[in-house]
Amino acid sequence: MTAMNAAVKATMLPRSRFIDASGDLDIGGLCDAVGLNESTVAKALGKPRQTVAHYFEKRGQFLRPRDEVSRNFFGKLHRVYTLLLGVAGNEHASAEVREKEIREWFASPNRALHAKRPLDLVAEGRIDPLIKALMDVLTAAQGG
Repeated sequence: MTAMNAAVKATMLPRSRFIDASGDLDIGGLCDAVGLNESTVAKALGKPRQTVAHYFEKRGQFLRPRDEVSRNFFGKLHRVYTLLLGVAGNEHASAEVREKEIREWFASPNRALHAKRPLDLVAEGRIDPLIKALMDVLTAAQGG
């Protein structure tokens, strides 16, 4: 591997297990991984809980939501998850430890988010501040 290839490879984020090659998401699995329940997702999307229940019932299956609002919401949520994988790096002993730390991050007040919990912002449908905060961390870690 050339130095250029190693440098490029070092900038790549890990692949999430919640997305397939066509870009469809395991929405139920993703929500479980970050600590979201049906009620919180329904609130964030402004939809009845019964409407989002099928995403959780189809846990383990890769889906593409029909409506743009849901596609955008779950796409951004997946981006946050992937950024967290990148921030976590490879120094963790196991995937279970990394998953636990990701759930803890979502459930804990965060200084970069004005002491709000990421889960609270997700419930409000405000995922962009999470993406920005994590991009800032990754940029700083890369020396930028």
